[in-house]
Amino acid sequence: GPRRPSLFCPSSYADKVALFRSAPQLGSAKRRLRVSLTLAGKESIARMHYAVRRFLKIICSQLKGVVLLIDDLQWSDTATLDLLKSIVLDGEIPRLLIVGAYREDEVPDHHPLALHIREL
Repeated sequence: GPRRPSLFCPSSYADKVALFRSAPQLGSAKRRLRVSLTLAGKESIARMHYAVRRFLKIICSQLKGVVLLIDDLQWSDTATLDLLKSIVLDGEIPRLLIVGAYREDEVPDHHPLALHIREL
């Protein structure tokens, strides 16, 4: 089915992917485009991660402490989980506490959230 838009997936990239998927007759040009879209998408995502981490650094450095509470993590897509992982692993964000809540019975071992938790 169609991919739902993600808060952390740039819409311009999603638009390119939709165009790419809707044109199966492109053949070899489509294969070359796939590589280009992958690189452009990864760069866009990396820039988004950097911007969010930088924003949190600025906010957290001005306050005595920040608590980021995220509920229902079992519904998070991989892009969101990758962003959270990027934030957690950034050792330069001062005074930030991240609290995540999820329904354990809805997160089997192969669920993306379970995989991200094991990586951390």
